[in-house]
Amino acid sequence: MFAEDYPAGERSQQLASKDKGPHVEGKTPAPPPVRDEERSPQGLPPWAWALAALLVGFLFTGWVAQREWRDARSRAHAAHDVAADQSVQHLQAQLAAADALLRAMQTIFLANDRMDQTQFSEYTDNLRLRTRLPGHVATAFARREGDPANPGRVAYRYQLIAPLAGNQALVGFDMAGQAENLAALHRARDADTATASSPFVLRQLSKRGKPIPGITVRLPVYSRGPIPATVAERRAREIGALAVSLKLEALVHDGLPAQAMERFRVRVRDLDAAGAEAFFDSGSTTAADAALFLRRLEFGGRRWQLELQPRPERLDTGRLHTVAIAGVVISCLVGLLLWSLASTRRRAVALGRRMSARFGESEARFRALNELLPALVLVADARDGRIVYANQAARLRLGDVGGQAMESLFEDPSLQQRVADTDAMAQGWNSVDAALSGPDRIFFWVNSSIAQVEMEGRSHLLMVATDISEQRQLTEQLSYQATHDALTELCNRREFERLVKQALVERKTTAGAPSCALLYIDLDQFKLINDISGHMAGDQLLAQLALTMRQQGRAGDVLARLGGDEFGLLGYDLDADSARRLAERLREAIEAQMFTWQEHTYTISASIGVVVVD
Repeated sequence: MFAEDYPAGERSQQLASKDKGPHVEGKTPAPPPVRDEERSPQGLPPWAWALAALLVGFLFTGWVAQREWRDARSRAHAAHDVAADQSVQHLQAQLAAADALLRAMQTIFLANDRMDQTQFSEYTDNLRLRTRLPGHVATAFARREGDPANPGRVAYRYQLIAPLAGNQALVGFDMAGQAENLAALHRARDADTATASSPFVLRQLSKRGKPIPGITVRLPVYSRGPIPATVAERRAREIGALAVSLKLEALVHDGLPAQAMERFRVRVRDLDAAGAEAFFDSGSTTAADAALFLRRLEFGGRRWQLELQPRPERLDTGRLHTVAIAGVVISCLVGLLLWSLASTRRRAVALGRRMSARFGESEARFRALNELLPALVLVADARDGRIVYANQAARLRLGDVGGQAMESLFEDPSLQQRVADTDAMAQGWNSVDAALSGPDRIFFWVNSSIAQVEMEGRSHLLMVATDISEQRQLTEQLSYQATHDALTELCNRREFERLVKQALVERKTTAGAPSCALLYIDLDQFKLINDISGHMAGDQLLAQLALTMRQQGRAGDVLARLGGDEFGLLGYDLDADSARRLAERLREAIEAQMFTWQEHTYTISASIGVVVVD
């Protein structure tokens, strides 16, 4: 179809040869004059008007783009300002959490001021300090006592530490060895407020033997009884102090939003420390002209200054690109419109040639596009099922599968048999989830479709598959959440009822099926605890009782929270006596549970109903 087309150079030479006059030796021919039809009515050629329109359009586009660039920088600065405020709020919230958890431990001491190491470890584990406080190293209690070496001096020596492993170096250490620390302890005692130390090197060593920089947050501890309300009462009833040690790097790094660490170089200084050197520096590269955002944080008598300097990042230039592209396109369209007054035929010919070239390149583009598709594309000969083509995504996930039978890629034997069946593959399939075997026999899940197509006069099988491994993993996670109670991590009522129905059906339909028992457990006076100490205390009690009952159950038994303070247990292979013994063991374990919350200590009982299916 394009055999008679000429290249642009040849065509122009042919046209020129027709107009060429006699050649005069030794003289340069003068340029041809501009014909009247090539000029505009105002005496200028149309290309001049097109060029003027382009210049005006480009200048206007540049002016608008410059304004949009300034607006983009203003938006970025405002976003950095908001991120800086959020950063200091997040870090303040982490320090406030340390204060709140120390308050909870202080309340426990008001109920039991003769705590031993085992009880102290249990209480701290129950509060989950290590997971709720980033950078948590140790929680310790130092008892106030006279110093044998100096009778006129008071010492605060650590006695109880959790976790004890790795923190043995703190046992017996006097936290009031320095006058500054002793004064801070006295201020905390009189005001009943938490105090924070200046950054220092913790006595513990990390696994690599390097010192750990950190801080200590302290809170006074009073003897058993009500909360002291006056300074005199606090001084009279002071028995020691609680302290929580935090690694500064983890506290700041995990306490700040992930967005702040990604967008800023973060430095933190203690303004009250000598020299006020930065005790945390993310060390990120900053932009050359980046502004410095300063925020101040006050906690426990210390003043911290956060210095946030933006890292190099691309501005949100979506609107700028739109303005620039639109301006250039509009300018070019106006210029082309004016230019077309004199070059309509030439533009039409050039457009035709470009379209012809693009049409000739369509096949190569299709192949390149297919090679870059994120989906797995495979082509196999329909006669023997051997793979003759695999795109780049398929080669990356499946390895070199050229010449391999397509059915060998599937893990499911039924799908292997279906792919190998030539008659079945004539109909193909659509959107079938299947597990494919990759290199080293590691399988992954795909949503696959197979169709029989004609290529070069021969039948082939075209398979297109999309990786859905992450979707299946998310589905399984959602399925677990739908069948389990979020607070106690036990089965919920719906899942428990399904298992009970399944057990009853199996009992009816299967000869010789073992007997089973159903226990219904109702906690007594649980509403009273909720009314007195609040729902947080009730939730904590339910979580502890769920753990207690799970420890008393047998392997294979199903324990579920049916709702509120009601639990159910499905036990397999149990007769009436065994079921009663199990119920009695559960009741005794529940009644033996001692629950302490703030200044209250509770015990609880349970009513248990038993049904045996034999």
